Amino acid sequence: MSFIGSMFARTDRMFDMAVAMNRDLSAHVPGSIYAAQELRGAVNRCMFCTDANECANLVKTEVHLTSAPEYCRNREFLQRLPTL
Repeated sequence: MSFIGSMFARTDRMFDMAVAMNRDLSAHVPGSIYAAQELRGAVNRCMFCTDANECANLVKTEVHLTSAPEYCRNREFLQRLPTL
């Protein structure tokens, strides 16, 4: 998979994790430079995660999560998002 393809796949996975946690990822993108930087940082953390397969299986099998798993590099970021 290309770097861009991997980036899109990880962005989708991060979105799936936010949905499973009932969090509103779109609320984090108000258009500010800081928000864009933080979102890019979250995607980068996800891209270089070594637990990607475990995460993919988790979001496929778990419909509702109370929080991201301990190994998630974006756990704190996702937890800060507002609930849907």
